[in-house]
Amino acid sequence: LTEKLREIYPETGVACSEFTQSLMELGALICKPQSPDCARCPLQEICLSFKHKTQENFPVLPEKKAKRREQVCVLMISTPGGVAIRKRESGVLKGMNEFPSFVGLNFETALEKAGVGEYKLVKTQKFTHIFTHIVWEMTAYWIDTEKSGFDCYSLDEIEQNVSLPTAFKQCLEIFSKKP
Repeated sequence: LTEKLREIYPETGVACSEFTQSLMELGALICKPQSPDCARCPLQEICLSFKHKTQENFPVLPEKKAKRREQVCVLMISTPGGVAIRKRESGVLKGMNEFPSFVGLNFETALEKAGVGEYKLVKTQKFTHIFTHIVWEMTAYWIDTEKSGFDCYSLDEIEQNVSLPTAFKQCLEIFSKKP
């Protein structure tokens, strides 16, 4: 392929970007995976795939890896001052707002890490969020407590002023109906 491209690539380098763009256009409009339109292709004469009738074999895509699954414990900490929100410190979604969440920790350990003292467990709900390479199997725990070490916001403030990733927006459902 490289040798064939050298034969047709502009030698001066003047129109290289246009040439590259035209090759991408060819791939997008004519030489499409699963349905190449070889009859319309201006490169048909030099195309080895066309010559050997192997167009349907390309492109060869790597096998997709199975998505990693992670158990995520999400604490929906409700206080008289509002619901706890923090900036995610590491991992996926680092630096974004979240309800305090912990990958791979059980509920009790997550409570300890979050510094939650006395609490009342109001409701539990499961959610799934799929990233390109990870599946989060989330369990959200609505807990009522008197205070939190996190910034707290009313539900209206969260919905109107706090930017939450989609993974955590779905967790707001837990507050939609009191059990």
